[in-house]
Amino acid sequence: GISLDLVDVGTEANENSHKMALSPTGSCGSLNEQTFRDCQPGQWFEYGFDCSKFADDIAKADSVTLLLHLSLSDRSRGGTISVDGKTVYKLNIPSSSKGSGKDKVYDLPVNLSASLFKGKMVARIKFQAPNNAFFPRLYTARLMKYDAKVLSGYK
Repeated sequence: GISLDLVDVGTEANENSHKMALSPTGSCGSLNEQTFRDCQPGQWFEYGFDCSKFADDIAKADSVTLLLHLSLSDRSRGGTISVDGKTVYKLNIPSSSKGSGKDKVYDLPVNLSASLFKGKMVARIKFQAPNNAFFPRLYTARLMKYDAKVLSGYK
């Protein structure tokens, strides 16, 4: 796949370059030497993903993938993901998933219509906790363009 943009959560310069915004109780922490961001019930955080550098790749695509690196131990957490104010995905941590070692993290591919990103300089992606649960710990968020054959491995 082609990496279009990457938010390295908890890295101040990277979060600043993505014009991070968050509600008053958004938090940043560390688990097993990996930095994450999460938020309390009803709260949110968001980043601006650069679409301009890869406008040609996005223009040719039917879909793009938001690849989230999440904590598998957050099974009681969930939330929604929106792009420029449009809710595009409801997130629930699965009860079982292929984790990666002792730190219990995994990658979740969220397939999105490329039309959400076409013709834009920046797309704001918002991570919103429900009113009754925290948003899962997010370690990285990567916007990618995959070949369809690659994505079939995640199904």
